[in-house]
Order: sequence, then C-alpha cells, then structure tokens
Amino acid sequence: MRTIILSCILIAMGFSAYAQDAVRGKVVDRHGNPIPGVKIEFNNGRDSVFSGLDGTFTLGSGAARGGMEAFHSGMKPARARISDGMTVTMSPETWWNREPLKHSFFISLQTGTRIDGFGTATAPSLGIMFGTVKRWGWYIRALTWLDGYEGNMSPNNYSSEHYGGEAAPGYWWTTGRTKKNHTVLTIGAIARLGCALHLYFGAGLALIQDLHELADGRWVTTEPFPVVQDYGSAWKDVHPYMTEGAIVADLGLMLRIDFLMLNIGTSYFGNVNMPNPDLPGNWTLNAGVGFIF
Repeated sequence: MRTIILSCILIAMGFSAYAQDAVRGKVVDRHGNPIPGVKIEFNNGRDSVFSGLDGTFTLGSGAARGGMEAFHSGMKPARARISDGMTVTMSPETWWNREPLKHSFFISLQTGTRIDGFGTATAPSLGIMFGTVKRWGWYIRALTWLDGYEGNMSPNNYSSEHYGGEAAPGYWWTTGRTKKNHTVLTIGAIARLGCALHLYFGAGLALIQDLHELADGRWVTTEPFPVVQDYGSAWKDVHPYMTEGAIVADLGLMLRIDFLMLNIGTSYFGNVNMPNPDLPGNWTLNAGVGFIF
C-alpha cells in the first residue's frame, strides 16, 4: 500500500514539474485568427509539435530556451524566441517574401549601353551573367560591344610635310574614323535583401582597344597621333597601341519572380589615361533577363 501511495506521489510531482516547465503558445494570422495544423519545430529541429484547432500548442520540458520555427503550407515560415504565453504570427507566402530553401543557379542574357566620360551614349553591348544564390551568392558577368564605338577625328596625313625627309608611306593617311572596342569581365557577390530583391556588387577588368581607319579601309590599333620614326632615310611604321586594361566596379539590383530573374545596374571603369581630367572614365548601364532554377 505504501509503495502505491509513493508511486502516485512521484507521478504527481513529475506532472507538476512538467506543467511548470512546459511552454504554451498560439499561432495566428495577421488578423488574429488561429491557424491549426502548424508544425512547430524546436531544440534545433530535433523535436516538433502541431498546433490544435484553436491554434494553441504546448512545448514540453526542456524547450524553455532557444528558438522555434513554425511551418504551414502557403504561409511564410516564422521564427521566434521561446517564451511561455507566446503568440506567433504567420503571413501568406508570396513570390516577394518566399524564403529560398537551397542555392539556385541562374543565367541571364545581358545588354546595355556605354556612357562615355562626356555624357554621350555610345554603342550597345551584349553579354551573359550567371551564378548561384540563396541568402548569399556569387556571379560572373561578361559584356562586349558588338561593333565597337565609332567616333570621328580630324584626318591625319603623316607625310614629309609633317616630319621632313622622305615621304612617309601613303597608307598612314587616316580617314578620321575611330572605334573603341571594349570587353568587360566582372566577378562579385550577391546579397538577398530579405525579399525578392538582391544586391549585387563586384569588380573586374575592362579590355580597351582604340582602332583607326586607314585610307585603304583597314582598321589598325594605333595612337590617334602616331609617331613616325626616321632612322636615316628609312621611314618606320607608327607605334601600335596595345590593348589596355582598366579596373571595373559593378553595382546593381536583381529581382527574382519565381523562375524569372531580372537585373539592372551600372558599371564604372576609369579611362586608361586618367588622371587626365580631359579623359574621364566611362559608365555602362546594364540590364538583363534570365532564369533561375
């Protein structure tokens, strides 16, 4: 008899301790209506319970510390610190606030235009951008100007009138037409801004080449005012311009709409001849559309 009484006392004490340590709460929507069938995970996801028809739930002993997460179909997952009498509010899940469950790969077609240092819009570009993102990610973007940028300079005739001595070869007479071929490659990071918007930023290299049209129709990579050297009586070719490089800075926004990824941004790269104020840097305005999966 004494054994039975002692067992009952111990059981009662156990239930009393459980009742004291248990955490009770309720799950509601934005309007305060209870949400039944919500899965409540706690203890780092090792344990879980479900809310009842009135939206209430009880977490057992040992759940008094740490955080919990609430999951329900069609609702955005909610996170909260565990406390007795807590109320968890859940919102409908949409493309705008949907939390990514994994890193997703994206690829998009890029286009844009370059604004030169004097504010003039020049040639359009075509390129590609790809990478992966969850809350954080990375990307690689490459752009090239299809036909280059054509400008006009005064024709130049590098002949004996300019330098004396024997006449320079006739094909060094330039028509004044010029091109700038640019190719840009950037690598950077992506940060999710707590919604469907993402910020991307990075740096890279621009390869820049100046071309000039000769009288015979050929395009050559020469300086605008090439130097013709005279060694004795023999005229030498003008010094060629090698392809130059410039540092590029990227900044823009990406918008994810389900499986569609849109982006718009800008890139800046300094003129290779800077800090000459007469030759300022160049801007590119970029936009793209692609898929994420």
